[in-house]
Amino acid sequence: MTKAPYRLARAAAFAAVCVSLTLAGHWAASGDPIDPWTIAAAFLGVTGVAHLLAGHERGLPLILGALLGGQFALHSLLATDHHSPLTGPDGSVNGRMMAAHATAALLSAVWLRRGERAFWALARRLVPPLLFIPARVPAPVAPGRPGHPEPQARPKTALLRHSLVLRGPPNAAFAR
Repeated sequence: MTKAPYRLARAAAFAAVCVSLTLAGHWAASGDPIDPWTIAAAFLGVTGVAHLLAGHERGLPLILGALLGGQFALHSLLATDHHSPLTGPDGSVNGRMMAAHATAALLSAVWLRRGERAFWALARRLVPPLLFIPARVPAPVAPGRPGHPEPQARPKTALLRHSLVLRGPPNAAFAR
């Protein structure tokens, strides 16, 4: 339903917010600057995954799973960029950090699911009316007889086959 440029724009906007929040959190916790190449890798990675998932409406379990995976992938990427005080000496994530990432993923998933639902509800309302814009299709023309001019093709209106019209009485809450 969503065309490729719009999918890419949604994915890039999501990645910009996601990576910015992650960078802010890691910078606040460690105080160390983050390498621009690490930032670029994080942005491109999140954009790629988000682009793959942006084509259809997604449910809360998939969104939460993707965000949990993304949280830990970004944490690992940023922890390898510099020595992070958020991990133990062996490089494993401590319990407090794991709880912070899980909480951030859960809150983000609920927020993102609400946004997904609103986006797709709007898309379902706007796209079907656009599908009913009549297309001008020339009617087939029979070959002319010798000595007679060929008849001009009459335009014919064609509706799309895969369209859905939702009609009915108004919702009782909106009726006065």
